[in-house]
Amino acid sequence: MSAGKAAILGEMRPVLQEPVGRGLHGTISRYRCDPGGAAGPTWLRPVQRFRRNRRQRNPRADAGPVVVYDPRMSAIEVRNLSKQYRVYQKREGLWASLKGLFSREYKTVDAVRDVSFTIEAGEMVAFLGPNGAGKTTTLKLLSGLIFPSSGTATALGYVPWERHYDYRRRFALVMGQKNQLWWDLPAQESFRLHQEIYGIDDQQFRRRMDELISLLEVSQLISRPVRELSLGERMRMELIASLLHSPDLLLLDEPTIGLDVVSQRKVQEFLKFYQSEHKITVLLTSHYMKDVEALCSR
Repeated sequence: MSAGKAAILGEMRPVLQEPVGRGLHGTISRYRCDPGGAAGPTWLRPVQRFRRNRRQRNPRADAGPVVVYDPRMSAIEVRNLSKQYRVYQKREGLWASLKGLFSREYKTVDAVRDVSFTIEAGEMVAFLGPNGAGKTTTLKLLSGLIFPSSGTATALGYVPWERHYDYRRRFALVMGQKNQLWWDLPAQESFRLHQEIYGIDDQQFRRRMDELISLLEVSQLISRPVRELSLGERMRMELIASLLHSPDLLLLDEPTIGLDVVSQRKVQEFLKFYQSEHKITVLLTSHYMKDVEALCSR
């Protein structure tokens, strides 16, 4: 094996090279690695390699300007934020489908239009609206997942869609209809993966996980595959995963959707206690007034 490949693979020990196809510049190969090597579990090695390479290079080299956030500043400031999509208008029938290959009609849809608001640090604020009002789109904009069509926004002093490295470490997004946990693995394995991704040291990770597990009363569930958990149990696991790295900003997109009354109350009690203890900023989207009344000041 060449020195270049050894540097890339790091601690991974290739024992067999297998050709899997042919590309533009030659044969494409893959390496099967020794699962008993000293680098730890095989599934964590790509993450470990990423963290090692990140430590070796200057983390500020491509991170952009350093942003100094003053806690006295507003946590979120949004001004005239808009997001538009062009939607293809497909007509019914074979002839219309063939015609659409050469000439297409589009409709502009306003997912978010001229939204402006300010949230102070340490507030828990509800973002209300019916289905299709743009609540989830706004959270995606604030988390940097999509770019706006117009307007400005800052969160913790950063422009979200610039995807600054430091900002990504300081917020968490929980979506009631999306999973961030590995479906076939126990939740504790996904927690360990989050530890590696965010670079949390073992002592802090263990302390944080024990605290969150105790608050949410899931000590008997973390060793079960996620697919075997109920919807309410999965949501509690999602909250643990999102809070392991101690974010300053928590974005919640309908966290109690589809939950029964008991599970809703447990999630509400946890969020209210955690926010009051850690003074984090929370933006909650919902169309359930019970969530708003139980959690939010405005």
